[in-house]
Amino acid sequence: FPASLLEHCLKVTFEAPPGMKKNLIRTYEFWTPEYIAEGTPVRAQLLFALAWFHAVVQERRNYIPQGWSKFYEFSFADLRSGADIINIGTQAGKSPQWEYLHGLLENAIYGGRVDNPFDLRVLVTYLEQYFTSDVVAVGGRVKPLPGTRNTVLPSSAHHGDYLALIQSLPDADTP
Repeated sequence: FPASLLEHCLKVTFEAPPGMKKNLIRTYEFWTPEYIAEGTPVRAQLLFALAWFHAVVQERRNYIPQGWSKFYEFSFADLRSGADIINIGTQAGKSPQWEYLHGLLENAIYGGRVDNPFDLRVLVTYLEQYFTSDVVAVGGRVKPLPGTRNTVLPSSAHHGDYLALIQSLPDADTP
């Protein structure tokens, strides 16, 4: 485009509103109630853990160089690929294979673009904290999501339960 044309035009950009709550709301607006209800409660919990993880890695970009050493383009395609892996891994009511899930999310989906060893270590730590039987109910009592006081995943596959949990989160993030 000619510079003079660009100077006289109204320029509009779209940036998603910041914050964990807003990020999770965007994800759950995309994931329909039917999509969440397709599988077991464990699958629904894994999807929420994935949405939470995705929101955390995206929100850390706001704090460069403390959050990440540089800007990583974690996108909705990563979230979709992670959800596909969860869907495959939980077919026929199978229990989650943590090593399989961690490996694919770390090496193929999210970690594949992370080129700083410290950033990769942070990413792996988040995967280990959020994708575990301590957080996802695989026949036992679950603990709150790491980094939260009392955010416990619902033991259901109902979209509304997860939206209610998201709505109960504070609007402003704390470090």
